[in-house]
Amino acid sequence: TAAFVAFRLPTAVDQKRSSLPRGGHRIAILLVYTAPNNDYTAIAPYFGVFCAGAPSHLVDFLIFHTGILDGWPLLQTECPSNVKFINLQTLQALAERLVRVVEHPKMKTSELVSLVQSYIQAYPYALVEFKPALGYIFADYLQEYSHWGYTDIDILFGDLDRWITPDELDYFDIVTYSFGDQQRLYLRGQFTFHKNTAVINEIWKVCDYLSKLDERFDRIINKKGGYHV
Repeated sequence: TAAFVAFRLPTAVDQKRSSLPRGGHRIAILLVYTAPNNDYTAIAPYFGVFCAGAPSHLVDFLIFHTGILDGWPLLQTECPSNVKFINLQTLQALAERLVRVVEHPKMKTSELVSLVQSYIQAYPYALVEFKPALGYIFADYLQEYSHWGYTDIDILFGDLDRWITPDELDYFDIVTYSFGDQQRLYLRGQFTFHKNTAVINEIWKVCDYLSKLDERFDRIINKKGGYHV
């Protein structure tokens, strides 16, 4: 059974303990980014602030995009080397990745890709639905990492190397950060990371909302349901 834990921000004692050797651990935090019409002028104005808080020896931020960030004039000047931009070239290529959550689709894969592509184009925010499965969807980019996770670009992290502690890396399968309401145990979209193992990376499959994505779109097509992000 996967361990689930919500952590408070570290105290001074935690910060001292976090300076212990990390045992070869490295975390990849995955973000998927696009914007309407792939227009780089629509890039969030706080993207540069996110980059300012991203430097880390422990964490790489892997930002998968559809070409939009190649036109961002601050790409080279604002972002440290551990923020890695991966251009998937097109929204279709991103959709082809996302439909990997459905192992045995009941419709043609090309049709499902087209539906997901239209869905994301109309509702870019819907990309958040795929967060729990990103380690599975982008597994080929994670071979050198002991952990993977997800976040949002409106988060200013600061010194991650100080407040991610060795016990979080060694003893827990999934770590998620709470805001004082730990009794409400669920994974936080703002920052959650997992051990990079086959078992942990497929926990999301029990969620029909992802693993039966094709059935959800079939209901929408047949007017038996609507888009709900």
